[in-house]
Amino acid sequence: MDANEEKHLREEEKQELTKEEESVPNRKGSWKGVVFFFLCFTLSFVLGALLCYFYFFGFPKRQENQAIHNGTASSSTLSDSNLENSESINLPRVTEKLRKIQDLLTDSYLYQENGKDAEEMIYKGFLTSLLQEDPYAAYYTKEEIEETRNRQKGIYKGIGAAVSEKEGGPLVEYVYPGSPAEKAGLLAGDVVLKVDGISVESLSLNY
Repeated sequence: MDANEEKHLREEEKQELTKEEESVPNRKGSWKGVVFFFLCFTLSFVLGALLCYFYFFGFPKRQENQAIHNGTASSSTLSDSNLENSESINLPRVTEKLRKIQDLLTDSYLYQENGKDAEEMIYKGFLTSLLQEDPYAAYYTKEEIEETRNRQKGIYKGIGAAVSEKEGGPLVEYVYPGSPAEKAGLLAGDVVLKVDGISVESLSLNY
């Protein structure tokens, strides 16, 4: 083999190596294109699935539920459908309504408000709503509990009778055993018309 042929072979080898080197980036570029296409397809599929889910089932209410759990949600935060379908008491809505009522009382109520009595009546009203299903559900103040316990122990004040205000005179609701009222023959259901000869038919028990 002469020098010219050897030189010619070397040039051919160089040309083949150059072609192989040029083909490597092309193959890399083609793989990058495949990977990019696959990622775009996957992302489009996931986004489409999420959009379908939100369309049919609605957006998740994580923030709303968290606000309710923390007691910071206002009535405007909750949808009407949730309020109507809720089986338990909606504390944020109740709190908001009580605040509005309190504002009205502060601005327009003529007399001095008794906050303690108002709170006790709120608790009583809440448990009263359960009486239809549970006739024994009730809320008692500290004073009422003490009165009930004293009644069970036979402890009483005054003549020993519990009365309520009714049209026509005070109505005897309960007579304590062994009390002066019982000894005098007073019975539950009696209406008191006079005390020491003085008419009490129009007597008010609110004092």
